Amino acid sequence: MSEKIKNSFPQCLVTFTLIMISVLVLLNATGTDFTVPEVKADAATSSASGQVGNATPTVSAVNVISDPITLTENSTTSITITGTVTDINGGSDISAATATFYAISSGDSCSANDNNCYTNITCTLGTVSGNDRNATCTTSGVYFHADPGSWGAKILASDASASSSSATDTTPSTINTLYALIVSGTISYDTLVPGQNMANLTKEVTATTTGNAAIDVQIKGDNMTYGATGTIAIANQRYATSSVLWASGNIASSTYQNFEVDLGKPTSHPSTSTDIVYWGWAVPSGTPVGTYAGTDYFNPVSD
Repeated sequence: MSEKIKNSFPQCLVTFTLIMISVLVLLNATGTDFTVPEVKADAATSSASGQVGNATPTVSAVNVISDPITLTENSTTSITITGTVTDINGGSDISAATATFYAISSGDSCSANDNNCYTNITCTLGTVSGNDRNATCTTSGVYFHADPGSWGAKILASDASASSSSATDTTPSTINTLYALIVSGTISYDTLVPGQNMANLTKEVTATTTGNAAIDVQIKGDNMTYGATGTIAIANQRYATSSVLWASGNIASSTYQNFEVDLGKPTSHPSTSTDIVYWGWAVPSGTPVGTYAGTDYFNPVSD
């Protein structure tokens, strides 16, 4: 029995070998790539982390839109300041900006004062453009008595981490000198008969400086008239800075005459820089009966 098994084993091996050759020939004929799968182990991993630091925003291109600036008599004037804020953490990290508008003589760290320093001006931030946002800052109003001369602007910007920096305008603007005044009160002269004049100048009007400089005034007037024929020439009116005798008053003219008054630069609003001008009149002989009226004019000039 053992001899039969021994003799038949080689025959089985030959048969198996022929079968495998046939399979390989068939696979090769059909173009099939016959490979033995590679067995791999699981891939190894390593975690990574890093902290991105906060960058302080920077400010550039600060500029006052109007130059020169003419203030508004007895009122306020809005001033607009622009600039660009940049943050390399991205423009969306820029959170706020404020501006200061200041007289160069006072410096950009000045304390709020309506004569020379306007602080905490609210800025509106524009849309994000990469790392940038534009800032537009508009004052609620610069008062008429703000000092004339060179003025600068500063924008202070901050980010979401409360880091901040600032920059100033490299080309200061100029606030023009404003000579201005208002006159309050009407002149209602004493009733006189022809040939009389007021003994003293007692009728008051108040002149008030409403600009940003000390002033004197020029004064002129119209003839006073009544109806079609009644006229009292302007030279029959006189004025002074105190209630002087008629003979000591300044004779009014139909053309401007310089008049020295005590009107200094205002430092507050409403203005407290005032002076009283006293007036009187005379009625020439032959003047018809009636109520006469005219107009007197005040023109501000440099002190």
